[in-house]
Amino acid sequence: MCITATVFPNATTQYELSSTGSSALGWIAMGFGAQMANSPMVIVWPNSDGSVTLSQRMAPAEVMPTVVASPPRLASLDVGLSSFASSNSKPFFVYTIPSIAATSSQAVIWAFGGTPPDNASPSATLQQHLDSGTFTLDLTQPLAASSSSSASGASAPTSSPTAAPAKGGAEGRQLGSAIYGVLGALGAGLLWL
Repeated sequence: MCITATVFPNATTQYELSSTGSSALGWIAMGFGAQMANSPMVIVWPNSDGSVTLSQRMAPAEVMPTVVASPPRLASLDVGLSSFASSNSKPFFVYTIPSIAATSSQAVIWAFGGTPPDNASPSATLQQHLDSGTFTLDLTQPLAASSSSSASGASAPTSSPTAAPAKGGAEGRQLGSAIYGVLGALGAGLLWL
């Protein structure tokens, strides 16, 4: 699993959640916090009809998270920037969410499940993840010097957060981007997170 984040000057942050391993993608998630308990989460999965579900959830402990009716920050799926229909490629999902106050150490949790939920409802039951973990993001440093050009280049996933160039947005200067790759053994998770 790989997570890319880009902070834009319009007070939004765009996250890309990518499947990078050999296991089939059932669902993919990230949350804002150092542990699963009480961390706001964004969970995304493809549906059999070609649609995608974005579900914002929380959990009081290491149990299946449930839908939050009024999340602290409302996420929106960027379907046009996501790729999930091709069976020959690794799926990725892009969503945008209001930015939080700039910090050099934003704690993030992540999880990956191999079994898709049985329906498209944001409150659908999730099977326990195959793998999960935590890391921190530093999105306080600008990566691009110009105000309107796109950065180019690529970065291979690493075992710790690494600043990496990414595509610039039409809204102006790209303020920050971080990429985090996870190359763990799937099936190791015994608890939800």
